[in-house]
Amino acid sequence: MSGNTAVYSTAMLAEQKAKPYNSMAGRLQQPLLKALEKKGYGYMTPVQEKVLTQLPSFTSDCLVRAKTGTGKTIAFLLPSLHSVLTSQNSRAGDVRILIVSPTRELAVQIKAECDMLTSELRPAVECHTAFGGTAKDRYLKAFLNGKPTVLVLPLAD
Repeated sequence: MSGNTAVYSTAMLAEQKAKPYNSMAGRLQQPLLKALEKKGYGYMTPVQEKVLTQLPSFTSDCLVRAKTGTGKTIAFLLPSLHSVLTSQNSRAGDVRILIVSPTRELAVQIKAECDMLTSELRPAVECHTAFGGTAKDRYLKAFLNGKPTVLVLPLAD
């Protein structure tokens, strides 16, 4: 995939007076905001701002279409993770978020973003990928022995 480069930088977003993530305090779980801060993400991209501020609730359906590098992954992961964290029905080991990715490469990228966003959560929230190939047994063992909350599956393996 040639479009792995982000379209926005923190400096560009600050210059454009983008909405800061910390403005979501009280609406998003604090550990999610802390993970963004630690990663150096201070401001929302336009896609993230629309999703995070215009959804009636984080359990609402939403369809977003935007170019590569505009922040769609964080835009859908933040409300999804927040909903899981605030749900009364959440049990460790239950897959609560299923993400279907068009490619294995994108599935791995989504998992990495999920791992970053959940890095400050205690107890931990596990994000897993599942696909064939040489490491199939390793992924299956990790899934079966873990407590996966998020599962990312590629359509094309």
